[in-house]
Amino acid sequence: MHHIMECIQKFQALNQQLENIKQEVVKNTGLDYRSRDARLVALDSIQMNMAATAMWINGLNSLANFCTDDGIFNKNQFLNSIGTGLELAETEVEMLKVLKLGHTTLIHFKLENLFQNLCTHLKLLPEKEKKCGFWHLTEIIYKACKISDGDSRKSLIALTQIRNSLHNNGVHRHPSLDLQVGQLRYQFVDGELVNCAYWEALMNLLHFNVIALHEVLLSEEIGKIDRLVIDQFSAQLETLT
Repeated sequence: MHHIMECIQKFQALNQQLENIKQEVVKNTGLDYRSRDARLVALDSIQMNMAATAMWINGLNSLANFCTDDGIFNKNQFLNSIGTGLELAETEVEMLKVLKLGHTTLIHFKLENLFQNLCTHLKLLPEKEKKCGFWHLTEIIYKACKISDGDSRKSLIALTQIRNSLHNNGVHRHPSLDLQVGQLRYQFVDGELVNCAYWEALMNLLHFNVIALHEVLLSEEIGKIDRLVIDQFSAQLETLT
């Protein structure tokens, strides 16, 4: 990937895939499209996160275009518009880093919450484990759905390792791990900085995260649930509206 704007089309394609999954869930379960079912809530919120990230990228690019006249980029106008005291290169790096890592964290949390809700609904968690880590959640849900380990689960594991490294300012503090997800390699070395959180690598993980959602939500085990799967946040929000 040569330019950040290439992410826009990728986000749009992923959002369409999520929409297709949503339509299949509605068709298979008979749920209302606007239902607060945990499956639809998760798909909706992930779509919104991707759309919002694309909008920020578009907004930044539009501002750069606004500050360009006759092919000449006005750096000072651009920096003053943003309100930064940094140089142009640093400004771009910091803005996109926060956007990228914030997006990664939100997607991870949405996936974790969905899997937690599904495991709770199916009573897959031991009584003493009302809440467990994401790694264990993926093991439980993949086993229940009879999904073999492959790129989709490895993408979830890699996403988790990237998100967890943020607790340590980007340093991996767990046993070393080497994952091949699609055409890209993700290496996590105990005690070293994580170097696989660049945009292309994250977009690759998102691609396989969406495949994971397709495999899980349209599996026989989850697909046969025709009752509302409770999402606590949405359920409480509904009582306030």
